[in-house]
This record gives sequence, structure tokens and C-alpha cells, in this order.
Amino acid sequence: MNEIQSEMISPNHPVYYISPTFDRIVLLINKKLLEESQIQLDDWNLTWEELRELTQQLKTADSTLTGYEIEGTTNWNKLLTEIAELNGISTRGEKGRISWSPELKTIAKEMVDDVSNGILRQGDSSARNWSQLAFFIGKASNIHTLLADPATASSWVLASIPHSLQPSFYNPYIRTTNIALSENSDKKEQAWELIEYLLSEKAVPDLTNISPTKSFYWQEFVGFPTHLSKVELGNISLDVLMPDASAIMPDVSATMPEAPANRGGEILDPMKASLFAQEVDKQFTSVRNRSIPFEQAWDAIQSLIEDINADPANFITIPG
Repeated sequence: MNEIQSEMISPNHPVYYISPTFDRIVLLINKKLLEESQIQLDDWNLTWEELRELTQQLKTADSTLTGYEIEGTTNWNKLLTEIAELNGISTRGEKGRISWSPELKTIAKEMVDDVSNGILRQGDSSARNWSQLAFFIGKASNIHTLLADPATASSWVLASIPHSLQPSFYNPYIRTTNIALSENSDKKEQAWELIEYLLSEKAVPDLTNISPTKSFYWQEFVGFPTHLSKVELGNISLDVLMPDASAIMPDVSATMPEAPANRGGEILDPMKASLFAQEVDKQFTSVRNRSIPFEQAWDAIQSLIEDINADPANFITIPG
């Protein structure tokens, strides 16, 4: 296995699946938009503070532009959780309890302000205007869509996700297609030959730029082949997708789908988690609409957190 394939395997645990392709969260930067706005960056690796400063600068110069977006964050709770992680802040405490700290409050206020001022985009991805968006935090595979459109093909670059308190934050590799050899297969040798081929450099042409003209089988493989040195995407550098030696992979085996539940603990009941997210949406939407002040919304959420954490029935125990 090569270095990236090894990164997708939980250490010290059996391997149940392997993926010939992968994805990774990155910062996509609209270099064309920055150049048109007379902004020159000597280094594409930005801190969270630098990203926000640049987006505010862009918005001040042109109110029609959008500063940044975080993929998949259509609700306030998800958006805040993602931003908190980028800043090295957890929204969970001991035994799965919800923990919203004073540091998180500062970030939440900035988040609501950015959305209210049109700096941070939150909404349906189908309405996204890539040409008017400066920064996008999401899957690197979005670059395929951008390269396929002449209007955006030469505009974007891939960079590391912005960081604040954790410059060596581990950015996991995402397995995009799980393949395995079934013990019940009556064609084990042929299946193993196929797996060996898919994991080899020879498969790179088949796994790169999967198009609708290829068979449905090949379209299942999305993202990037793990043999990155053999992948060519025009002038796009894929260096940011390589493993970072300064960020050590944690033992995330207990969170892997195929791993047994070998650690004890408690998690918030999914029904309660959904109701909590709905209340966060309600409160922050009211702030954005200027119906209530931020402090009122924050106090209401904190009160709800205290009520949830105080009742053990709201949490599910995971066997050790």
C-alpha cells in the first residue's frame, strides 16, 4: 500500500475495506477573483483570522461578492461545529455533554455577523455562484466541477484548510469507495486481481476524471486516485492532498464504521440532538433577521444546554 492508502486504514485494527480513491477537505481559493480585487497572497496557507480579514476586505470593495462558504453547512448548528473545529474548539465535553464555551461564543457571534453581512454564504449549493465566491472550504473533488466549466477552469487553487489554534490539525482522508473481498465469493482469485489492479498505478487513467460517458461501474469511483504523482489536472497542484508529516494521525479506530464498539462512553440521543439543532437554528435565524439580540439567543441556547445536560435520560450509553 502507498502512503495515502495507509492513511485511510485505522492503525492496529483489522482491515475490512479499502478504497482506491479518496477525498480530503481543503480550502479552495478563487485566485482570479483575488487578483481582480488587487489582492496578492504570498502564501496560500491562511489562518482563520487571515481568511476572515480578506473576506471583509473583499466585501467592502464589492458588495456583490461572497467571502466564504463551508460545504454542507445548511444549518446553524452544523456551521458552528465546523468553524469551532477549525479553531480547535470542541462543542462536546465529558460523557458526551454539550459544552459551549466563552471562546465558542466569540466564534458564534462572528459567524452570525458574517452571515448577516453577506460575507459567509449559507444555503442551497445549487444557487452557488462560484465566480463571485472567494473561498470555499470543502471536498477537494469540487475542483473537477470547476475545471469542467470554462468560466471557472483557470480561477481556483487548492490550499490547506485555514487553521487557528491547531496549525498541525489532522485532516483525515475520506474513503470514497469501499471495496472488499467476500469470503463467500466463488471467484476470489479474479476479485483479488481486480483489487490489486485498482490499488495500483495502472488504474490511475481509469480512476481519474470519471465522466458520465464511462460505465456506471467506473462512475462509482469519485475523488482522486491514491497514486497522486501520476495524476494530472492541468495547472492544478495536488500537493495539499499529500500526507502532512507534522500532523500525526490519531487512533480513530473506534469511530470507523467497521470497528467494534470497543470504548465506553455516552452520546446525546439523536432525537434530542435534532431538537437541539432546531432550536439553535431558530435562535440564530432570529438574530440574523434582527428580531432578537445575539445575547438573548446565546442565553436561550445555554439554558437549553443546561436542561439537556442535567437529565441523564437524554444520553445513550455506549458499552465498553
